[in-house]
Amino acid sequence: MPVIIAIILFSLNNYAGDFQKLETCNMGVLHKAPAGVILNGADRLQVLYEELSYPEGNPMRYRGDHITSDTSNNWSILFDTPWNFKITDAQYLFSTEFFGAQYFTEFCFQNTNAQNGNYFLTLQVSLGVPQGSRDYARQSHLSGHIEVDCQLGSASQPLDDSFTPSFHWSSSIYSYADGLIQLQTPVNQTPNYIPQKCLVRVYYSEDSRSARGNTVTPKQVQTDVSMERL
Repeated sequence: MPVIIAIILFSLNNYAGDFQKLETCNMGVLHKAPAGVILNGADRLQVLYEELSYPEGNPMRYRGDHITSDTSNNWSILFDTPWNFKITDAQYLFSTEFFGAQYFTEFCFQNTNAQNGNYFLTLQVSLGVPQGSRDYARQSHLSGHIEVDCQLGSASQPLDDSFTPSFHWSSSIYSYADGLIQLQTPVNQTPNYIPQKCLVRVYYSEDSRSARGNTVTPKQVQTDVSMERL
């Protein structure tokens, strides 16, 4: 039986207005086997990343890694604590015979230039470049949702290594069939109690269980995330 590979390329353009950038800091993959089914092949994630504890220019800062979906129906996740990492390039290589993969991209926000105000998270996920991305979304019945967790506090409170979320928001499940999702949500209710740190996780799920098409055409998912203060 031939190995079928679906290549999912991620374009990661993340910004936070004029004051703070969101970093792509974690990713994961899962492929649950239906009852009584043995999965042939594996789903693999390959990344290049920076370990931010090392200064720029230090060779130890620039690294690569990969993870593969296991057979225990558990998530394979790159980092247990994502705050110290910045993913610069990523692609999924799906060689399982059937659709059914799940995967996520996570973004870290650290408000190092904290100012009072009303904060809004805006997210756009688009498929369509290169040719075939929307076909992949339709054939795989690709759906998804967003999970946001933020630690709120005063602008004068210094950042540390802790993360205690006091704000949680989850989107409804939506379809990628049309190739574009746009969402926005407020993060804080009062301008002097602001987001200090946030994790934004974007989930994708191949809801079809049919066989993958016999193609290796790259598919691209572009995710743009911003945190804006008004």
